[in-house]
Amino acid sequence: MREKKADRQPEVSPDGSLYFLFGIFSILIWYACVFPLSPDGLLAMGSIQIFLSFGALAASFINLLRGKLRANLNLIATILLGFFPGISTLIQLFAWMAGKPFSPRIYGLMYLVGSIFCFGVMIRRLGKPIYRWAATLFIAAGFFCIGLGDLCGSRIILNLGGWLLLGYGLCSFYMGLSEMYYLFGYHLPQGPVLRRFHTGREERL
Repeated sequence: MREKKADRQPEVSPDGSLYFLFGIFSILIWYACVFPLSPDGLLAMGSIQIFLSFGALAASFINLLRGKLRANLNLIATILLGFFPGISTLIQLFAWMAGKPFSPRIYGLMYLVGSIFCFGVMIRRLGKPIYRWAATLFIAAGFFCIGLGDLCGSRIILNLGGWLLLGYGLCSFYMGLSEMYYLFGYHLPQGPVLRRFHTGREERL
């Protein structure tokens, strides 16, 4: 009797696109933190961030409607990585055009609040592969440094935050590739798990 192989069809998910968008957002923020932008660069940067944010927002709502635990994280990441820097970049441009001073301190405070939330998520991420836990560390520390840099007006701290978000962006690209490959029935190497947690409800990502 020939043995029948049962293959489970992977669930269609927007997570691959979300991780890809989060990676783009992170690299854009890294570029803005490390390299000074001209007025036309500010316009391009802010416009791209806001336009892409609508795609990330739609994907986040899809996960929310599907009842995924990570949907709340997707929404927060969309705001802090996409809408928030995009709007602040355009406001900085308009302030420059009007000859008015631009103070990013209030934006720094919001990034500090976001970093506290991300640091809290790191505890739960201990049950994930090491690179996923490292991605959470990168984004939490990146938000903290960007927020502190804005509050203190320190370009050095801002640069450090930008490089940390670049690390998150690279990890996010690999997470997106892993998700895409999974949808086609392939599994990319995920590496060892830092620590096992056993909870009542688990998700693949």
